[in-house]
Formats: sequence, C-alpha cells, structure tokens
Amino acid sequence: RRHLLPGERVCLYSPGRHAAPPPHRPGAAARLPPRLATAALPSHVMSASDDELEPDFEDWGEDEPAPTKCLFTDTIYDSVAECLAAAATTHGLDLMKIARSLRLSMVGCVQLVNYVRFCVAKKSAADGAAVVAAVVSAAGGPEGEWPWRDDAYLAPVLPDDPLLYSLAAMADDGGEEEEAAEAEEGLGSAAMAEAVAEVRAMHAQMADVLSGVLRDEQQACAAASAPNGTDKDGTAEAISASAGPRSGPSGGGATGHGAAAEDAAQTECGGARGGCPVGPAGKRVSLESDASYFASYSRLAIHEEMLSDAVRTDGYRHAIESNGGLLQGKVVLDVGCGSGILSMFAARAGARLAIGVDASDIIEQARAVVAHNQLADRVQLHHSSLEALDLPAPLERVDFLVSEWMGYGLLYESMLPTLIHARDRFLAPGGAVLPSACSLLLGGGSHNRLAFFDDVYGFSFTPIAEPIRAEAAVEIVPDDTVLTDEATLRTFAMLTVTDADLDFTAPFALTAHTAGELRSLVLHFDTDFDLTAHGGTSSRFRTSPGSPPTHWKQTVLYLRRPLPLAAGARVEGTLSLSRNGNYERGYDIAATLRAGDGPVDTQIFSMS
Repeated sequence: RRHLLPGERVCLYSPGRHAAPPPHRPGAAARLPPRLATAALPSHVMSASDDELEPDFEDWGEDEPAPTKCLFTDTIYDSVAECLAAAATTHGLDLMKIARSLRLSMVGCVQLVNYVRFCVAKKSAADGAAVVAAVVSAAGGPEGEWPWRDDAYLAPVLPDDPLLYSLAAMADDGGEEEEAAEAEEGLGSAAMAEAVAEVRAMHAQMADVLSGVLRDEQQACAAASAPNGTDKDGTAEAISASAGPRSGPSGGGATGHGAAAEDAAQTECGGARGGCPVGPAGKRVSLESDASYFASYSRLAIHEEMLSDAVRTDGYRHAIESNGGLLQGKVVLDVGCGSGILSMFAARAGARLAIGVDASDIIEQARAVVAHNQLADRVQLHHSSLEALDLPAPLERVDFLVSEWMGYGLLYESMLPTLIHARDRFLAPGGAVLPSACSLLLGGGSHNRLAFFDDVYGFSFTPIAEPIRAEAAVEIVPDDTVLTDEATLRTFAMLTVTDADLDFTAPFALTAHTAGELRSLVLHFDTDFDLTAHGGTSSRFRTSPGSPPTHWKQTVLYLRRPLPLAAGARVEGTLSLSRNGNYERGYDIAATLRAGDGPVDTQIFSMS
C-alpha cells in the first residue's frame, strides 16, 4: 500500500502475453511489504505526468501472433488462448483449470501438455475423448499416479510449441515458491531476504496474537468449569469458546472441519465447523475465505429459508421426536446448530441435555430463542469451533449426534468432515448419529435452462451460455423432463464414513424410460434416519425432481452436446467428485458418458 497525494498518478503496466518484458517488475514489488514495494518501484512509476509516462509505453512491444496447433486436431488457432478455449469447450479438457487445481509447477504443465499431445498423436484424434478421460481421471487421484509425471514428457512433441511458452500463466497460482522466485528475480536476493524476514516477523506477531486469544479462551473455560459455575446436575454452564461464524445449513450451523482436535494449527484457524477444512492433500481453506463462509450464516434470511423448508425441518423433527424413547435422559450434540431448532427438538423429545455448537454469530439469536421458549436449562449453545469445544464437565462423551450437514449436491460446503471429527472425538460407544446415512444419486433428463440464450429478443447469446455450462447449477428440475431411472453413486453411513471417502469416482448406468434428448445430468440425495438397530424408528426424505421441493433443489450438469435417447437406451459412464484445490468447500466434477455405441464424451464442472 502507498498513500497517494492529490494529483499523483499511478501507472499500472499490463503487457500482452508475448510483449517484451518491462524494464522493472512492478507486479513482484507490489506483493512485498510497503517499504520494500515503494523502494523497488522507480519514482517515475509512483508519480508521473502523462508526458513522462509515454516514452515507457513506446518501448513496450506489441502483442505478437502465436499460431497454436489444436491439441486434438490439425486446426491452427491464432493464439494460445483460442487453442485452450477450444480444448475446454469442444473436447472437455480445461488445461488451465487442471493446472490451477493441481497447483502444477511450470515443469508439471510442460509435462501435461506434452503428454496430451503425445497420446493424441499415438492414438489418433478420434480417440481424443479417451485421452481426456484419462487425464481427468488421473487428476482426481494422487500425484504419484499422474501419468504425465515422467521426464520423457519434458521433450516437446511439437517444435516451438507456443503452449509451452505460455505455461507460466497456467501455473500462475502455483504457490508461494513461484511467487518468491519472481520477487527475487525482480528485486535481487538481498531485498528478497529482507522481505522474507519482514514476513516472518509478521507471522510471529500474528502467532502471538492468536496464542493470547486462545489462552484467554482457555482461562474462561476453566473458570466456567469451577464448582460455582455448575448446575444441580454437575453440568457446567455453556461458555462461548471462541468467536467465529458458522458452518453448514442446519437451521444454520457452522462447525469446522479438520483432523485431530489437538491439532494446534486447526485450533488457530477457528470457525464453528471446527476450523479450516482440510482436503485430501492436506490443503486448507484460507482464514479469509473460511471467515467469509461462516459470516454468511450469520444472516437471518438464510435461517428463515432453512426453517421454512418443511421437508427438511419436519423430516428432522419427525426423526428426533419419533425416537423420543431412545433420547430420554440422554445427551445430544448438535453439530452446526445454527438457529438451535434441532437442539430444541431433542430437548422436547426428552433429552436430558442438548449441546449445540456453531461458529457463526447467529448463535446469539439462537440463545435468545432458547431462553424465550424456557429451554435454557436443557439446551446449551456454544459459540465455538468444534476443535475448541470442551463438553461441560463432567461429560466426556455424548449419546447422540445430530447435524444438518448436507449441502448442494450433498457434499458442497464440506461440513461432513466436521461431523466425522465430532463422531470420532465425542460419540460414546454404541451411540447413534442422525441422519444415519445419506446417498448421492444421479439421473438424466431433457431439462435445459440454457436454451434461453439461443434467442434473446432475436439475438443469440450462446457465448454467455458456455461459461455457465461449466458451472454446476442449483435449480428445480421439472419432474416431466426426467428421461431415465436413477443410479446411486455413493452411500455415506455416518458411523463408518471417513474423510478419504469424500473424494471418489463412481460408475453409473442409466436406462431411459422415455424417449428424448438427454441434455443434463441431475444430482440429488436421500437422507435416512434409521434407528431400528437401537429399537427406534426409520424415516427418510428425498430431494429428487419428483419429490416435494427443498431449499437444496437439484444440482444440474448441463451437457455440451445432447444425446438422443430411445426408450430403453442405456447411458453409461463415470462421475468423479473431488474437493477443489483452491477452495476446499467446493467440488470439481468430471463426467464421462456414452450412449450405446456412441462416442465417449467428457466434461468438467465446478461447484464452488
């Protein structure tokens, strides 16, 4: 940052992809602390008149043409950007997205491009879909199994391939090491060392602040656990363990996601869901994005929408209250309690104590609601991350877990890992979880909202439709547009599911019961509350197109090319879901499908 005086002008250089490099590196300097950034930028950049700026622009090169051969055909595109766009929209291979999501280095990007070109040349362009499927499938797996990670793919398949020259842009999000290298190149090792030292000092200062906050919270919890802070049952009064917003939709709840409760790094992350989500590669959501996520659940409108969703709320009410006999005298932990409605259901059903935990500020309103309904003696709500939560003394375990953790497409928001953490840490042996299981299902239909863009007041807006198609859409799918039966992709049993289960590839086979054009795949889920093994009842609610609508609606994947289906025709393929590398609460989806003996088609979708 730099304070500007009235009349000062700032020049922001924006050279073309193939323009000559600037004489200095304002981009790298801007990432450094203020003092270094100011020192690194020449004075004529920080403050200059129009006349002073013009000579610099005259020295810059114009964008040079970069004819680029298509990855799959003999087509020559005018630029790398056009080649990449064609690969993504026509062939379903978004190299830019894959490189960013996998955080590939420049070497990794070179290997990936050469691998694709080599495989296409070897198998012929007709088998390009198989190459795409192989890359997409491998990208969802561990790094050690990526087929392009071989030194043989460092050799260019095409001489002077512009794609290779443009990989720095593809790997722009490759991580701190690349950014540090850029900064060092622009400023010199001495300035870089000084910058690193300053950043480390800032980290140390932040750690001191976090440690102080954590120490204060622990002291508050210890004070609350003293004898004069307990009630007649020996149960300590609820204490706010930490501030921070909420997690997933449970009447609104936010509880973190993470590995071990003792993990100090996660405790520092905070957040009602239990801190920063951790993905399969150990990557975490940033504090800023996690805080923004939790803050979104502080808005009353979200909780009003969820509470007014009769399928959802009444489904939980029936499951809890119909098993009131099992809850008599028991302790229930409500993970991501939000408005507190599930905790109050549990208390009304006979639970001795319902403990709610949530990191969003909605908890204050929830406490007021609990007190207003004269349930404060049996419902305790904690404004806390799950990792920071300590059960009221002398409790160490709970008898039941209840949580409304499901997101769009079931897994969006990544709240299930938080419930897994709560189960492993707090659930007593022989305890139960509500819901007991959730299943993700897939169907196919003719629903096509994007047809709107074909004719907008006499104009074709199809260029707008393409980027929309790359995103998984959340909307109500009319039941009369469904053409196929449904296939179960995965069933997650709450007592046994693990974090590793949440990134997967599942095969599917759909049979058309109605002739028509398959234009979309439709994701929905079933939620089961089965306590028959404990002597209780069983119930279920659905979010399918033919069921009463919910706030989850359905998640729609719009196909690039329609598939004509006759009644009885089969559509087979695989669907891969993996947590997004840049935002762990989001998911990347890869769909590979074919109808009968037709060609294989692969598409990648984002749910973030």
